[in-house]
Amino acid sequence: CKTDFELLATFIHEHVAKTMGETNSHGSYLNKFSDDAKNLIENSTPNVYHSIMAVLGSRKFDSLDVFAEYYKKKYSNRRPEVFENEKVIYEIIEKCWETFNRRRK
Repeated sequence: CKTDFELLATFIHEHVAKTMGETNSHGSYLNKFSDDAKNLIENSTPNVYHSIMAVLGSRKFDSLDVFAEYYKKKYSNRRPEVFENEKVIYEIIEKCWETFNRRRK
């Protein structure tokens, strides 16, 4: 039985990516990330990209800084491995923010 998060991640990957001008092929959303960020995304369970996008979709955030601080406070204790390299996680957060807000315009 899939968890709620897995179902949400699958939905985002299969449906939402289309509206953001991304293809639906596996991993195509990774093209905009550095190699270190791609590694973190590909090796995180659950997938940190989908996690960030799901959180962005859960409520309105006033700015990237507000969202980044919220995500760090909420998830740094739950998923410390994701925050080991802050530069990489903030790259992912920033690109997710840009993608999400481009879709909302």
